[in-house]
Amino acid sequence: MPSAIGPCGWHSPDLPGHGVLRLTGNGDHQVGFAIYTQPVDASLGLNISFDAYQYDSATKRHRGADGIAFVLIDSPQVRQVNLNDIPGQPALPPTVKFGFTGATGDETAIHEVSNLVVSALRPDLLTRIRGAGRFRAQGTSTLVATVSDDAASGPATGTVTGVIMLPGPLTPLSAAGPGWTCAISGLKVRCAHPGTLPPGISFPPITVTASVAPGAPRRLTAESSGTTPGNYLSPGNVGYATTPVDVAPPGPDLMLAVRPVGALVAGTDGKFRLDVSNAPGAWTAFGPVSLTYHARPDSPVLSSDGAGWTCAVRWRTPPRLSQLLEYPSSQATRAACR
Repeated sequence: MPSAIGPCGWHSPDLPGHGVLRLTGNGDHQVGFAIYTQPVDASLGLNISFDAYQYDSATKRHRGADGIAFVLIDSPQVRQVNLNDIPGQPALPPTVKFGFTGATGDETAIHEVSNLVVSALRPDLLTRIRGAGRFRAQGTSTLVATVSDDAASGPATGTVTGVIMLPGPLTPLSAAGPGWTCAISGLKVRCAHPGTLPPGISFPPITVTASVAPGAPRRLTAESSGTTPGNYLSPGNVGYATTPVDVAPPGPDLMLAVRPVGALVAGTDGKFRLDVSNAPGAWTAFGPVSLTYHARPDSPVLSSDGAGWTCAVRWRTPPRLSQLLEYPSSQATRAACR
Protein backbone atom coordinates (compact mmCIF):
# COMPACT_ATOMS: atom_id res chain seq x y z
CA MET A 1 0.00 0.00 0.00
CA PRO A 2 1.46 3.38 -0.93
CA SER A 3 2.43 5.49 2.07
CA ALA A 4 1.72 9.17 2.56
CA ILE A 5 5.02 9.50 4.45
CA GLY A 6 7.68 11.33 2.54
CA PRO A 7 11.14 9.83 1.94
CA CYS A 8 13.96 10.39 4.41
CA GLY A 9 16.21 13.34 3.78
CA TRP A 10 19.43 11.43 3.13
CA HIS A 11 21.31 14.54 2.13
CA SER A 12 20.55 16.31 5.41
CA PRO A 13 19.94 13.58 8.00
CA ASP A 14 19.24 14.31 11.64
CA LEU A 15 22.23 14.48 13.94
CA PRO A 16 22.89 11.36 16.11
CA GLY A 17 20.60 11.43 19.09
CA HIS A 18 18.12 13.70 17.35
CA GLY A 19 15.07 13.04 15.22
CA VAL A 20 12.55 10.20 15.31
CA LEU A 21 11.33 7.32 13.17
CA ARG A 22 7.89 8.44 11.87
CA LEU A 23 5.59 5.55 11.04
CA THR A 24 2.48 7.54 10.01
CA GLY A 25 1.31 11.08 9.69
CA ASN A 26 -2.05 12.14 11.14
CA GLY A 27 -4.06 11.43 7.99
CA ASP A 28 -6.67 8.70 7.91
CA HIS A 29 -6.06 5.13 6.75
CA GLN A 30 -2.28 5.24 6.72
CA VAL A 31 0.12 2.33 7.29
CA GLY A 32 3.83 2.48 7.94
CA PHE A 33 6.47 -0.02 8.98
CA ALA A 34 10.23 -0.32 9.34
CA ILE A 35 12.18 -3.60 9.60
CA TYR A 36 15.81 -3.98 10.72
CA THR A 37 16.97 -6.73 8.36
CA GLN A 38 20.37 -7.52 9.94
CA PRO A 39 20.02 -10.59 12.25
CA VAL A 40 20.65 -9.80 15.91
CA ASP A 41 22.28 -12.39 18.19
CA ALA A 42 19.69 -13.44 20.80
CA SER A 43 21.61 -16.29 22.44
CA LEU A 44 22.19 -14.21 25.60
CA GLY A 45 18.67 -12.80 25.62
CA LEU A 46 17.69 -9.30 24.57
CA ASN A 47 16.96 -6.10 26.44
CA ILE A 48 15.04 -3.71 24.15
CA SER A 49 13.88 -0.23 25.04
CA PHE A 50 12.46 2.68 23.02
CA ASP A 51 10.25 5.74 23.33
CA ALA A 52 6.95 5.80 21.40
CA TYR A 53 4.83 8.87 20.59
CA GLN A 54 1.24 9.30 19.42
CA TYR A 55 0.04 12.90 19.11
CA ASP A 56 -1.63 15.63 17.00
CA SER A 57 -4.80 13.75 16.13
CA ALA A 58 -6.74 15.22 13.21
CA THR A 59 -9.87 13.48 14.40
CA LYS A 60 -11.28 15.90 16.91
CA ARG A 61 -14.01 13.72 18.39
CA HIS A 62 -11.53 11.09 19.59
CA ARG A 63 -7.87 11.01 20.36
CA GLY A 64 -5.41 8.31 19.37
CA ALA A 65 -5.33 5.82 16.52
CA ASP A 66 -4.58 2.16 15.87
CA GLY A 67 -1.27 2.57 17.67
CA ILE A 68 2.28 1.25 17.38
CA ALA A 69 3.37 -2.40 17.38
CA PHE A 70 6.87 -3.72 18.04
CA VAL A 71 7.62 -6.87 16.03
CA LEU A 72 10.17 -9.66 16.59
CA ILE A 73 10.89 -11.97 13.67
CA ASP A 74 12.89 -15.21 13.82
CA SER A 75 15.65 -14.44 11.37
CA PRO A 76 15.87 -18.05 9.77
CA GLN A 77 11.93 -18.53 9.38
CA VAL A 78 8.98 -16.57 10.82
CA ARG A 79 7.44 -18.32 13.86
CA GLN A 80 6.16 -17.67 17.39
CA VAL A 81 8.78 -16.48 19.88
CA ASN A 82 8.95 -17.19 23.62
CA LEU A 83 9.75 -13.86 25.26
CA ASN A 84 9.36 -14.75 28.91
CA ASP A 85 9.07 -18.53 29.24
CA ILE A 86 5.42 -18.62 28.19
CA PRO A 87 4.15 -22.24 28.39
CA GLY A 88 3.65 -23.87 25.03
CA GLN A 89 5.82 -21.43 23.09
CA PRO A 90 9.13 -22.37 21.42
CA ALA A 91 12.43 -21.14 22.79
CA LEU A 92 13.87 -17.77 21.78
CA PRO A 93 15.67 -18.33 18.45
CA PRO A 94 19.44 -17.77 18.22
CA THR A 95 18.96 -14.67 16.04
CA VAL A 96 16.05 -12.32 15.47
CA LYS A 97 15.06 -9.35 13.36
CA PHE A 98 12.87 -6.59 14.68
CA GLY A 99 10.69 -3.78 13.41
CA PHE A 100 7.93 -1.27 14.13
CA THR A 101 4.55 -0.80 12.55
CA GLY A 102 1.95 1.94 12.92
CA ALA A 103 -1.41 2.63 11.38
CA THR A 104 -4.36 5.01 11.34
CA GLY A 105 -7.94 4.35 10.38
CA ASP A 106 -10.96 6.47 11.08
CA GLU A 107 -8.98 7.72 14.08
CA THR A 108 -5.69 9.48 13.37
CA ALA A 109 -2.46 10.47 15.09
CA ILE A 110 1.17 10.85 14.25
CA HIS A 111 3.11 7.70 15.27
CA GLU A 112 6.82 8.02 16.01
CA VAL A 113 9.60 6.05 17.73
CA SER A 114 12.96 7.20 19.09
CA ASN A 115 15.80 6.25 21.45
CA LEU A 116 15.90 2.59 20.46
CA VAL A 117 18.46 0.53 22.43
CA VAL A 118 19.01 -3.21 21.86
CA SER A 119 21.43 -5.05 24.13
CA ALA A 120 22.03 -8.54 25.52
CA LEU A 121 20.47 -9.38 28.87
CA ARG A 122 22.82 -9.00 31.81
CA PRO A 123 23.24 -11.74 34.41
CA ASP A 124 21.40 -11.16 37.67
CA LEU A 125 22.92 -13.18 40.50
CA LEU A 126 20.70 -14.04 43.45
CA THR A 127 22.01 -15.46 46.73
CA ARG A 128 20.48 -17.27 49.68
CA ILE A 129 22.06 -18.24 53.00
CA ARG A 130 20.76 -20.32 55.88
CA GLY A 131 21.98 -21.81 59.11
CA ALA A 132 22.25 -25.60 59.25
CA GLY A 133 21.54 -27.08 62.68
CA ARG A 134 21.57 -25.33 66.04
CA PHE A 135 24.03 -22.60 66.98
CA ARG A 136 25.52 -22.86 70.49
CA ALA A 137 27.87 -20.41 72.14
CA GLN A 138 31.35 -21.86 72.63
CA GLY A 139 30.64 -24.42 69.92
CA THR A 140 30.74 -24.70 66.12
CA SER A 141 28.07 -23.87 63.55
CA THR A 142 27.38 -24.47 59.85
CA LEU A 143 26.07 -22.04 57.22
CA VAL A 144 25.02 -22.97 53.67
CA ALA A 145 24.96 -20.38 50.85
CA THR A 146 23.73 -20.77 47.25
CA VAL A 147 24.29 -18.56 44.21
CA SER A 148 21.86 -18.66 41.26
CA ASP A 149 21.10 -16.65 38.12
CA ASP A 150 17.64 -15.13 37.82
CA ALA A 151 15.44 -16.98 35.32
CA ALA A 152 14.58 -13.77 33.42
CA SER A 153 18.20 -12.62 33.05
CA GLY A 154 21.14 -13.39 30.78
CA PRO A 155 23.66 -16.15 31.62
CA ALA A 156 26.72 -15.47 33.77
CA THR A 157 29.58 -16.35 31.42
CA GLY A 158 32.48 -15.14 33.58
CA THR A 159 33.76 -16.31 36.94
CA VAL A 160 31.05 -16.20 39.61
CA THR A 161 32.17 -15.07 43.07
CA GLY A 162 30.14 -15.81 46.17
CA VAL A 163 30.83 -13.75 49.30
CA ILE A 164 29.75 -14.74 52.82
CA MET A 165 30.19 -12.14 55.57
CA LEU A 166 29.97 -13.37 59.15
CA PRO A 167 29.22 -11.30 62.26
CA GLY A 168 31.96 -10.78 64.85
CA PRO A 169 30.96 -13.65 67.21
CA LEU A 170 31.33 -16.15 64.33
CA THR A 171 34.86 -17.04 63.20
CA PRO A 172 35.04 -18.92 59.86
CA LEU A 173 37.09 -22.11 60.12
CA SER A 174 36.56 -23.67 56.69
CA ALA A 175 34.58 -23.15 53.47
CA ALA A 176 34.05 -25.51 50.56
CA GLY A 177 31.64 -26.52 47.80
CA PRO A 178 31.79 -28.61 44.59
CA GLY A 179 33.52 -26.54 41.91
CA TRP A 180 34.24 -23.64 44.28
CA THR A 181 37.68 -22.37 45.31
CA CYS A 182 37.34 -20.64 48.69
CA ALA A 183 39.54 -18.36 50.78
CA ILE A 184 39.01 -16.89 54.26
CA SER A 185 40.09 -13.39 55.27
CA GLY A 186 39.00 -12.35 58.74
CA LEU A 187 35.21 -12.62 58.87
CA LYS A 188 34.84 -12.73 55.04
CA VAL A 189 34.66 -15.89 52.93
CA ARG A 190 35.17 -15.53 49.16
CA CYS A 191 34.53 -18.46 46.82
CA ALA A 192 35.05 -18.45 43.03
CA HIS A 193 33.39 -20.77 40.50
CA PRO A 194 34.38 -20.81 36.79
CA GLY A 195 32.10 -21.67 33.88
CA THR A 196 28.72 -20.49 32.62
CA LEU A 197 25.75 -20.19 34.99
CA PRO A 198 22.54 -20.33 32.88
CA PRO A 199 19.41 -18.39 33.86
CA GLY A 200 17.29 -20.13 36.47
CA ILE A 201 20.16 -22.42 37.57
CA SER A 202 22.14 -22.54 40.84
CA PHE A 203 25.75 -23.56 41.35
CA PRO A 204 26.36 -26.21 44.08
CA PRO A 205 26.04 -24.82 47.63
CA ILE A 206 28.91 -23.41 49.68
CA THR A 207 29.24 -24.81 53.21
CA VAL A 208 30.94 -22.66 55.85
CA THR A 209 31.95 -23.98 59.27
CA ALA A 210 32.48 -21.37 61.99
CA SER A 211 33.19 -21.26 65.70
CA VAL A 212 30.76 -19.42 67.99
CA ALA A 213 32.26 -17.12 70.63
CA PRO A 214 31.48 -17.97 74.29
CA GLY A 215 29.73 -14.62 74.82
CA ALA A 216 27.78 -14.62 71.53
CA PRO A 217 24.40 -12.79 71.59
CA ARG A 218 21.18 -14.76 71.37
CA ARG A 219 20.75 -13.98 67.63
CA LEU A 220 23.33 -13.69 64.85
CA THR A 221 22.93 -12.52 61.22
CA ALA A 222 25.19 -13.60 58.35
CA GLU A 223 25.13 -12.06 54.86
CA SER A 224 25.72 -13.45 51.36
CA SER A 225 26.17 -11.78 47.96
CA GLY A 226 27.36 -12.65 44.45
CA THR A 227 29.31 -10.95 41.67
CA THR A 228 30.17 -11.69 38.06
CA PRO A 229 31.24 -9.46 35.12
CA GLY A 230 28.32 -7.31 33.95
CA ASN A 231 26.10 -8.38 36.83
CA TYR A 232 22.83 -6.52 37.34
CA LEU A 233 22.46 -5.85 41.06
CA SER A 234 18.83 -6.57 41.89
CA PRO A 235 17.52 -6.58 45.49
CA GLY A 236 17.79 -10.40 45.58
CA ASN A 237 21.56 -10.24 45.18
CA VAL A 238 22.07 -9.97 48.94
CA GLY A 239 20.78 -12.68 51.27
CA TYR A 240 20.55 -12.74 55.06
CA ALA A 241 20.36 -15.53 57.61
CA THR A 242 19.39 -14.73 61.20
CA THR A 243 19.74 -17.70 63.55
CA PRO A 244 19.09 -18.09 67.29
CA VAL A 245 22.08 -18.95 69.47
CA ASP A 246 21.82 -21.21 72.50
CA VAL A 247 23.73 -20.07 75.57
CA ALA A 248 26.97 -21.87 76.38
CA PRO A 249 26.51 -24.92 78.63
CA PRO A 250 27.71 -24.51 82.24
CA GLY A 251 30.23 -27.34 81.87
CA PRO A 252 30.70 -30.45 83.99
CA ASP A 253 30.96 -30.19 87.79
CA LEU A 254 32.98 -33.20 89.01
CA MET A 255 32.93 -34.25 92.66
CA LEU A 256 35.21 -36.76 94.45
CA ALA A 257 34.38 -38.82 97.53
CA VAL A 258 37.09 -40.78 99.44
CA ARG A 259 35.89 -43.64 101.62
CA PRO A 260 37.82 -46.40 103.50
CA VAL A 261 37.05 -50.00 102.59
CA GLY A 262 36.94 -51.90 105.88
CA ALA A 263 38.87 -50.96 109.04
CA LEU A 264 42.18 -49.11 108.78
CA VAL A 265 44.78 -50.52 111.21
CA ALA A 266 48.14 -48.87 111.75
CA GLY A 267 51.04 -50.95 110.46
CA THR A 268 48.89 -52.94 108.00
CA ASP A 269 47.72 -52.46 104.45
CA GLY A 270 44.37 -50.73 103.98
CA LYS A 271 42.09 -49.78 101.10
CA PHE A 272 40.40 -46.55 100.06
CA ARG A 273 37.61 -46.18 97.53
CA LEU A 274 37.49 -43.06 95.29
CA ASP A 275 34.10 -42.22 93.75
CA VAL A 276 33.87 -39.60 90.95
CA SER A 277 30.46 -38.14 90.05
CA ASN A 278 29.02 -35.22 88.06
CA ALA A 279 26.76 -32.78 89.89
CA PRO A 280 23.02 -32.88 89.03
CA GLY A 281 22.13 -30.35 86.31
CA ALA A 282 25.75 -29.96 85.18
CA TRP A 283 26.80 -30.40 81.53
CA THR A 284 27.99 -33.79 80.35
CA ALA A 285 31.73 -34.44 80.73
CA PHE A 286 33.00 -35.35 77.27
CA GLY A 287 36.41 -36.91 76.75
CA PRO A 288 38.63 -38.70 79.30
CA VAL A 289 38.21 -37.96 83.01
CA SER A 290 41.47 -37.82 84.99
CA LEU A 291 41.69 -38.44 88.75
CA THR A 292 44.82 -37.86 90.83
CA TYR A 293 45.12 -38.93 94.50
CA HIS A 294 48.06 -37.57 96.49
CA ALA A 295 48.94 -39.90 99.39
CA ARG A 296 50.43 -38.81 102.67
CA PRO A 297 54.16 -39.55 103.13
CA ASP A 298 53.38 -41.99 105.95
CA SER A 299 50.70 -43.82 103.93
CA PRO A 300 52.20 -44.52 100.47
CA VAL A 301 50.09 -46.01 97.68
CA LEU A 302 51.08 -49.54 96.73
CA SER A 303 48.57 -50.18 93.92
CA SER A 304 45.42 -48.78 92.32
CA ASP A 305 42.80 -50.11 89.90
CA GLY A 306 39.16 -49.76 88.93
CA ALA A 307 36.73 -51.02 86.31
CA GLY A 308 37.24 -48.99 83.13
CA TRP A 309 40.14 -47.03 84.65
CA THR A 310 43.79 -47.06 83.58
CA CYS A 311 45.88 -46.40 86.69
CA ALA A 312 49.51 -45.85 87.60
CA VAL A 313 51.38 -45.25 90.88
CA ARG A 314 54.25 -42.79 90.82
CA TRP A 315 56.81 -41.69 93.41
CA ARG A 316 57.93 -38.11 93.37
CA THR A 317 61.61 -39.28 93.54
CA PRO A 318 62.95 -42.81 93.08
CA PRO A 319 63.19 -44.24 96.63
CA ARG A 320 65.99 -46.39 98.00
CA LEU A 321 65.30 -49.54 100.00
CA SER A 322 65.99 -47.83 103.28
CA GLN A 323 63.66 -45.03 102.29
CA LEU A 324 60.90 -47.50 101.46
CA LEU A 325 61.23 -48.93 104.92
CA GLU A 326 61.32 -45.58 106.63
CA TYR A 327 58.91 -43.66 104.33
CA PRO A 328 60.57 -40.28 104.93
CA SER A 329 58.33 -37.26 104.48
CA SER A 330 60.12 -36.24 101.30
CA GLN A 331 59.05 -39.39 99.45
CA ALA A 332 55.30 -38.95 98.93
CA THR A 333 53.44 -41.05 96.35
CA ARG A 334 50.70 -40.30 93.85
CA ALA A 335 48.08 -42.49 92.22
CA ALA A 336 46.69 -41.31 88.88
CA CYS A 337 43.78 -42.89 87.01
CA ARG A 338 42.11 -42.06 83.73
